[in-house]
Amino acid sequence: MPAVRWREVAMAGTSMASPFIAGIAALLLQRDPHCDPAKFKSLLNANAAIPGGPQGAVDHKRGHGLLDATEL
Repeated sequence: MPAVRWREVAMAGTSMASPFIAGIAALLLQRDPHCDPAKFKSLLNANAAIPGGPQGAVDHKRGHGLLDATEL
């Protein structure tokens, strides 16, 4: 059997963000079944930051930045 070669590929954008956020939503709903969309959005925004940027900054390319899911 030939050896399998793995290639690393960087993937970004909404196609990669969507499954990540869906998983976060599932975990939050498991913990708090009454978490509504407004509360979920508020939690995401409060726990996201642009690396090297000021707290609460919004960037046209990165939105609210990277999510720190450990704080949710």
